[in-house]
Amino acid sequence: MTDAETEPRSPESSIGGHLLLERVAAGDALAFGSLYDAFVADTYAICLNKCANPSSADKAMAKTWIFIWSHAAALNEQAGSTKFIVLSTAWTVTSQCGKNFAHLNTLETC
Repeated sequence: MTDAETEPRSPESSIGGHLLLERVAAGDALAFGSLYDAFVADTYAICLNKCANPSSADKAMAKTWIFIWSHAAALNEQAGSTKFIVLSTAWTVTSQCGKNFAHLNTLETC
């Protein structure tokens, strides 16, 4: 085996950078795990930033990753890097989180 074969690949290392999304779209759970591992910190930071509290952020994380798993084929067709697609998805999913409406105190959408 060469060094290139044993080194971990980044999510952006394939042509077009969407190899993991393509594999996730085909139902590859290991690829989903790799995608999650690559972007978990960034997606959680978005969720924490946009949601009112850690509980809401946890729910938003679950919604984000379920959406990515369920819509990987469509996401794979989008322009941009895998990172851009995943983080844009997290941003969109969390766009209605309670932090945006903190002044209402009664509205929590995540």
